[in-house]
Amino acid sequence: FSTISIYDNYEKNAEYLGNWFGKKWLMPANDANNLVKKIESKTKNILSLSNKNNEIMKITPDDTSLALRLKQFMQQKNATISTAESCTCGRIGATITCIDGSSTYYQGGIMAYQNWIKEQYLGVTPQMIEEHDVVSQEVVLQMAVACRRLFGTHYAIATTGYTGDGNERVLSGTIYIGFASPTATKAVKLSLPHSTREERTAAAAQTAISQFLEWISAFNPAF
Repeated sequence: FSTISIYDNYEKNAEYLGNWFGKKWLMPANDANNLVKKIESKTKNILSLSNKNNEIMKITPDDTSLALRLKQFMQQKNATISTAESCTCGRIGATITCIDGSSTYYQGGIMAYQNWIKEQYLGVTPQMIEEHDVVSQEVVLQMAVACRRLFGTHYAIATTGYTGDGNERVLSGTIYIGFASPTATKAVKLSLPHSTREERTAAAAQTAISQFLEWISAFNPAF
């Protein structure tokens, strides 16, 4: 329905409520007013949750600086990059694309939060998870290698971690970051036992890009 029509009719106590796929739906003014109040209440809840998420995902000056450094390298080398994110939930992709021109090198990403997505799309096996845990060097490197192939990019960044509770094998705040090129891979482990969930996610995303830049600057894998 048309939101404008709803609020116009609400103010005027009209006896119909907006347009629904081009049709007029008639209802008494009191019912229309009650429905609008319910919509207003739910909208406020949605906006509140959206604002909270925006604060968590807020791009900082440090993020922008990292994105610009990555852009400079990618464009100089005419290279492309993709992401496979679990615990960072798209934050690396959001950071990479927070500046103009990122579409020339960032091809896309997969948010592989559940294990079955890691298995179906990124080649992680149940045996690998059972043997090493889903938060492990072995899993994150497999994610990075498969992500690079999936998107056909020169490079890929992957993350897996426990930003909330851990388990008997892997402590809470443990995060693995993986990088892949056509000729090499690298894994980085973060241990953030005393940080909040939001702090862990932000730190993992920034560390992923900064460590990737250090890796390619020192090693500069051929492609």
